Amino acid sequence: MTPLTRVALTCVPDYLSVWLRFGRPLWEDVPEDRSRCVYFPPGAIFARVEHRADGRQRLAVLRAAGPGERVVCLEGIAPGAQLLLHATTTAKTAQALNAIAAIEAQRIPPEDVSEDYWCVLHQRLVAGVALPVYAAAEHAAMLRRKALQP
Repeated sequence: MTPLTRVALTCVPDYLSVWLRFGRPLWEDVPEDRSRCVYFPPGAIFARVEHRADGRQRLAVLRAAGPGERVVCLEGIAPGAQLLLHATTTAKTAQALNAIAAIEAQRIPPEDVSEDYWCVLHQRLVAGVALPVYAAAEHAAMLRRKALQP
């Protein structure tokens, strides 16, 4: 059996809200009223957003890892995942969310975007320089490369 990555999502009014910004979970479990868990297969890309009552936000774009792959341990994600992008301030989170919206405006599902793009976007956010645009032509080229891989 292939191990799945479990992502806990929660909503505690006036304190914390954690939700999935994008991703295609295999299934969902609702253990409590204020929380749910979604499960991703290895290789799936997803984004998780945290919003705290004081207005702080964080965003992580992650890749569910397979057996033997290195992972980063983040609260609410078991057994961990590969971190592609991590926006830890509200301003950087807003920039990353705008980049995701621009991708969706081109009718490209963010979970299908190249892993390399998310890593470059992360580095640009950290450096504080202009963010790269993910164009439909770049996406088409990535899909052609994937089709050629065995």
